[in-house]
Amino acid sequence: MMFMFAHCESLKNLDVSKFDTNNVENMESMFKYCKSLKNLDVSKFDTSKVKSMKYMFEDCQSLKILDVSKFDTRNVKDMSSMFVNCRNLTYLDLSNFIISNHTILKNKYSPVHMFDECIALKTIKINKKYYAKFVEIIDKKYLKF
Repeated sequence: MMFMFAHCESLKNLDVSKFDTNNVENMESMFKYCKSLKNLDVSKFDTSKVKSMKYMFEDCQSLKILDVSKFDTRNVKDMSSMFVNCRNLTYLDLSNFIISNHTILKNKYSPVHMFDECIALKTIKINKKYYAKFVEIIDKKYLKF
């Protein structure tokens, strides 16, 4: 599913709620540069086998709500730039995200991290267990348990 909808800049609504994702290993850049996308329901995605979510929602500037609360990230190795430039997101629930010591949250070649330019983002719900990993990339005032 890598780059599946990338650069669909005029796309406003997308129904992927019935997608069978149980064997998907790569969701990198799946919705990258979908700048006009306002509605996207990924809440039923089975992400248990996914290894990369890098740039998955990058530049989805019109998204206000994104439910990733049930994402199973135990096998994800790279989440860098996952939500970069999602300028209208105000809340993210990442409390079920599993972050290993080897999970990449920040691009190693630049200062860009997974929430860079998310200017409306006020609250990120996380699992307390991963506080130290998240506080490395974003101000602690945005993190809630």
